[in-house]
Amino acid sequence: MFPMAISGHWKRNDYFLGGGRKPSGPKSNNMSNNSAPSPSNSSKIDCLFQQSVDSIVNIVPEKNEEVKKYIQDYQIKFVINDFPGFQFTANTKNQEISISRHSLEIIWVHSYYYWVVYQEARMAQLAGKRHLNLNDSESGKKAIELMSWLDKYSQSKWTLGWPDNLPQPSLSPKIFSDEHVANELMLVSVAFCLHHELNHIIRQHGVTRNNSLSRREEKEADIDAVQYILTGATEPDIYQKRMLGIAISMLFLTSLGIQSGRFDDTSHPKAITRLFDCVDSATLDDNHLIFAFCANTLKMYMDTHGVTIESTEDADKTIKDLFHEYLVEISRQVQ
Repeated sequence: MFPMAISGHWKRNDYFLGGGRKPSGPKSNNMSNNSAPSPSNSSKIDCLFQQSVDSIVNIVPEKNEEVKKYIQDYQIKFVINDFPGFQFTANTKNQEISISRHSLEIIWVHSYYYWVVYQEARMAQLAGKRHLNLNDSESGKKAIELMSWLDKYSQSKWTLGWPDNLPQPSLSPKIFSDEHVANELMLVSVAFCLHHELNHIIRQHGVTRNNSLSRREEKEADIDAVQYILTGATEPDIYQKRMLGIAISMLFLTSLGIQSGRFDDTSHPKAITRLFDCVDSATLDDNHLIFAFCANTLKMYMDTHGVTIESTEDADKTIKDLFHEYLVEISRQVQ
């Protein structure tokens, strides 16, 4: 694999984490026993609410009884709220896991986008190309339009509807279509986030709160969630799908740092460090698809946001080496 320049990717505004201002009287729905909520207003993502909640159990079917017991023993309650941006939180006092409904929309759109960009880059490299313009293909154009809509959606305070002519979630997408892959990867990504929050409750994190301890607890919750989801996935395809879903969450958070020009490490480790830790904790050969997927996604953001790298071709260089080069360079240029 050689470094590929990627253009056509849009620049978005800094909005996804909500910025601390929450709506007064947020609409929320309690879920016990993995019962899906009744949405407070309509969204294309509503069709995947039940599957999203159930993903904490269903993504790891070989351990579903174990997870169900955790939920029952700790009397876990699930809440989907209308808080803006990307938010998964755990309340260790009342055993409640909260999910911003916009988180589900954000994860689905990024799952779709990252997958399409990876497939486009893969085909371009097989054709011997050194540059990929996403606008050169219909699927690339649709992916860009979808991400552009997500940007406008956030700027409208999450009121702009999902256009019918753009890719969207569906309960029964065409098998192996990009929408089908986005569904699958999104559900793994959501399951990872839910297991992360469940670990906070099980381990009673946050009882004594300071930033140094908080960062250690966040890393512990990340690694526990990764290992729980991956351990037992004996089929290579299943292991790969689960790791892709995990990577998407960390790639999205890392993209926020690249685009804003800084990585926050107050209560959480830097997102780029979390990405490295999660991928590094998996058992992967040095040229695994996961490294290519992550490297390709990082390179896209680097090209768009002025993070440069002098990478020379080396016959002995693995895709893992390239992924690590990108991480190092991003860490050096984005503080």
